[in-house]
Amino acid sequence: GVHLVKVNYREFDELAGREQTGREREDRARGIVAGGGVEAVIVTLGPAGALVVDADGAVRISAPTVVSPDSAVGAGDSFMGGLALSLDRGLPLVEACTVGVASAAAAMTTPGTEPCRRPQVERMLEAWRAGDTAALTERAGFHWVTIPEGINISGEETFDPTAMRALYDVGYRSAVAGAQWATRPPGLAVETLP
Repeated sequence: GVHLVKVNYREFDELAGREQTGREREDRARGIVAGGGVEAVIVTLGPAGALVVDADGAVRISAPTVVSPDSAVGAGDSFMGGLALSLDRGLPLVEACTVGVASAAAAMTTPGTEPCRRPQVERMLEAWRAGDTAALTERAGFHWVTIPEGINISGEETFDPTAMRALYDVGYRSAVAGAQWATRPPGLAVETLP
């Protein structure tokens, strides 16, 4: 039989004939595995990470946020490269997918079609595993800031430049004032799904 199938969420939705919710994708992947069609289904979710479903259950792997991506070109190929290399080295599926997610995120920090390099992936993985914002900033080149509660800035569109600038200014002032780093930034977790 087939060991694993890896698709991105757009391909998975296309196979279903419509856009699916996260829960619908998970249920569909569980059904494919339960039906014996394949041992594992991996659905990459772009900046949201990846969904991994096998006989042991479903796990969602969150991706580290790439604040200023240079290019998403090659991110899927980098995911597959990290996944394949990790499986070949004997890592369990979920851990191998974590390497794949880190590889895809690292690829987004390279210009144009330039592939990511091992040191970039290792820094991304180290920061992801540590779940430490300071490590992300110092070793992976991210710039994180938490906007204090009570700040309400809205714009005319999703990424309104004026609103984004106002949020940046709040974050900058907070950082200059000595705001402490959080130890579990949002979006850096492996979540076992019920």
